[in-house]
Amino acid sequence: MNKGFFLLILMIPIFSNSFAFKKKRKIKENISIEKAERMIASNHVRNKGRIYEIVVNTKMKNIIIDSLWFGATPVPCDVYDFATQQKQVGKLPVGKYLIRANQDLYKNYSNQIDSTSAYIQFQAPTIMKGILMIMYWENTNRKYMPIYHVTDKPQKPLRN
Repeated sequence: MNKGFFLLILMIPIFSNSFAFKKKRKIKENISIEKAERMIASNHVRNKGRIYEIVVNTKMKNIIIDSLWFGATPVPCDVYDFATQQKQVGKLPVGKYLIRANQDLYKNYSNQIDSTSAYIQFQAPTIMKGILMIMYWENTNRKYMPIYHVTDKPQKPLRN
């Protein structure tokens, strides 16, 4: 009886831990990525930069998308309603949106503007994941959505 009782006591923690690991907590994301594209834009005068266009669906109202983080420093982005192409500012209702940002935005400024050295003062709030991360506010909480795959698209032709 001592051996059986002793084995039973040893087996209870093993089985209880194995069942506890099978039950994982689902993390619900309130933004889903539909498509992410990158275009290298230039004209005859200078290189404009790498322009990113990301199509997202918001599943919760009152989300504020404010910038894209490429690793060095966040870059402000523009958010447009996907259907009407109207620029959206502030809290977004549930729907489909287009996010546009230029990764090389600060390279086009002159050296006398403080924005070129913004990366020196920026301290990463979390570990960078993926190619870029969408930085947004969900109520009063700062959230980050990594994007792991971006497709390249050709530059739009210039007008003649």
